[in-house]
Amino acid sequence: MSWFFLGARRDRFLAGLSISSSHFDLDQGEAVAPPIAARPVGVNLRLPRPTVQSLLIGLRWMRVWLVRALERCLPLVLFRAVVAPIVLIRALRGLRAHRAALRELGRRQKVFAKPVSTIALLRARYQNQLTDLVRHWPDRLCEPRWQKRCALFGEDVLRGSLATGRPVVLVTLHCGPTLQMFHWLRASGLEIAAMTSSHYDPSDRIRIHYVQQGDRANGLAGVPWVFGTSLDDLFNIKEFLAAPNRALLMAMDAVGGKTAVTIGSESLRLNVQLGGFTLAAITNAIVIPCLARTRSRLRCEIHFRPPVPDDLIIHRNRPAAAEHVLRELLPLVAELPQQADACTLLHVA
Repeated sequence: MSWFFLGARRDRFLAGLSISSSHFDLDQGEAVAPPIAARPVGVNLRLPRPTVQSLLIGLRWMRVWLVRALERCLPLVLFRAVVAPIVLIRALRGLRAHRAALRELGRRQKVFAKPVSTIALLRARYQNQLTDLVRHWPDRLCEPRWQKRCALFGEDVLRGSLATGRPVVLVTLHCGPTLQMFHWLRASGLEIAAMTSSHYDPSDRIRIHYVQQGDRANGLAGVPWVFGTSLDDLFNIKEFLAAPNRALLMAMDAVGGKTAVTIGSESLRLNVQLGGFTLAAITNAIVIPCLARTRSRLRCEIHFRPPVPDDLIIHRNRPAAAEHVLRELLPLVAELPQQADACTLLHVA
């Protein structure tokens, strides 16, 4: 009963405040009562009821915060041991479909005829999932202990192309730590953005928050880092590439690729998207094939291959340009086919 009387007394007190409140009229120079419509009729002291989506976002924040805390406080050897059970569970998800795609690919293509054991495939998936944790601390990748864990092969190809003053379009395949490649390159000070067809849900603001922190640490604050595939995004990409020392990263084996490119004597066909070559022709960009591969113990390597000849880009011979990219990248994929994404393997005709 005491709570009831306290609640009633609180309501009478708030009502008294609302009636006796006044404002100063500048025109008349006197205090007058506010109009009836402006008077508060009560104060809602109840907190909004949490929704399922808000609870999920909160749990994701807690998970990211915990992973970041473990990475900061523990040596990497102990950190890998702590997260190993969760990483293994994530590696087991989709293992059967990935193994079936590899076997089907080996039957159809001689390049991938070398059999891959289930243990090797699980190990590769485990390393990919472990390296995927890097996306939780992009603001720390500029630190020396993380910079030495990413090896760049053919970096002079990329730096030399940027030195010409022309923009660069990096074309890759979904293999190994493709998403983390973007964070590693941005941590090295490269003004690079990624083009993706996926949409961000509200929980991705966690990732956006830490990417912005990483940009401040890398000196890239204010530089765009992701674009979609809408018409407005294409105009923004053109404006982005107009500035010097800019690069755009995009995957050629995107979902929905409708063009089948055949590599001559090997009779290897891959369904790809060719819009990146048209974009390069519009912006006068240099197209460089690149590929990321996972190494053990939270290490990765990024390979940059010779650029696509400008004649193919200027004359918009897109199938020939795609064939050049595949000739450069598929040998790297064939060395470690277990690191290729299952979607990439299914796109091989």
